[in-house]
Amino acid sequence: MSLPKVIVYTAVATAIGVGAGMIGQDHLKPHEPAPSTPSVSKPAGAVEVLPDFSFPDLQGVQRSNVQWAGDYLLLYFWATWCKPCTLDLLALADLQRARAAQGLRVAAVAIDDPQAVRAYASRREPPYPILLGGEPAIHLMRDLGDRFQTLPYTALFDPHGRLIYRRPGPLSLEDIKRRLPAAPAPENPPNP
Repeated sequence: MSLPKVIVYTAVATAIGVGAGMIGQDHLKPHEPAPSTPSVSKPAGAVEVLPDFSFPDLQGVQRSNVQWAGDYLLLYFWATWCKPCTLDLLALADLQRARAAQGLRVAAVAIDDPQAVRAYASRREPPYPILLGGEPAIHLMRDLGDRFQTLPYTALFDPHGRLIYRRPGPLSLEDIKRRLPAAPAPENPPNP
């Protein structure tokens, strides 16, 4: 299947999945408040550990899961045409800067035309690598539990490579921060 068809199918599946989720949430449980944290239960066939992968970054250097061993790794699957994705990427830049000392590493895996991704990245210079995932990244998303191939999709792994958080749709920074080691408190200057 060609990349443009994959992108169209992904967009349609995303719209259907989001719509179905909204309808189901409104009609199936009208008296219960929506949970603030989506379920991290294991979808059928989803892996619970970081699978092997290798994608090129924007400079053509192959990046694999091995280089992040021993760190918290947040894989963020996105596309340039996805408005929530581009907003989330800005928040991820701040999160990467704030939590790098606690071992957080972000890798943004693009499911998009490489030229569009390069143009987007050239305007922003993110502090994390952008990987060109293409169709193989769609398979990785599915392996990580994204049954409907929703973009954006987030998967967070602990330093041992265990999946500790997954979420279809826009980021929830608070959910992610709760799963990371606490950031050190800012130092207070001594009173004169």
